[in-house]
Amino acid sequence: RFLARSGERLWALLSVSLVRDGEGAPLYFIVQIENITRRKQLERELHLMATTDHLTGIGNRREFLSRAE
Repeated sequence: RFLARSGERLWALLSVSLVRDGEGAPLYFIVQIENITRRKQLERELHLMATTDHLTGIGNRREFLSRAE
């Protein structure tokens, strides 16, 4: 997670690759940072839909059995 200048917390996916020369010596890194905040929000919503009864808002059978373990 990253903290934006505005104070908002952002989820990020960090990918790093090492580029080597023909003899295997390291030359440089390629770094990519992707903002996945929206993906994390959708995952939370999907989890809530999968574990909560839509009409009552309480945990469904799947959630009950998971907590009972």
